[in-house]
Amino acid sequence: MMYTIYDTATGKILSVGSYRPERVQAYLEEGQAAYEGEVDTQKYDRIVDGEPVAVTNTFFPQVLAREMRDLALQGSDWTQGADSPLSDAAKATWRTYRQQLRDFPTIVTSCETPQEVEDLMPIKPGAS
Repeated sequence: MMYTIYDTATGKILSVGSYRPERVQAYLEEGQAAYEGEVDTQKYDRIVDGEPVAVTNTFFPQVLAREMRDLALQGSDWTQGADSPLSDAAKATWRTYRQQLRDFPTIVTSCETPQEVEDLMPIKPGAS
């Protein structure tokens, strides 16, 4: 028989496995309980009041913005080097863009979806 072992204080699912019904209690540690049945841990992350609870994905717009910014900054590092083939004016344009990237995480605080964050992403020079 399949059982899902979980922490009784938090509801967090700890393991899913096959146990003989008469022996499942012997495998539990203090503060743990067994839910009869196999719970898909990709869909459920807790058991509350004896029932599986769906995984909740919390969206953090500033985290996404920092990830996007970091990649864009890395991809534009070459524009600021002494050996860059760009003119001084082009370097200045890229410098402005790179500052916009650094400021980017501070302007996405009210975004509710990844698309909203993407829509606010600064546009690199020559890409518009």
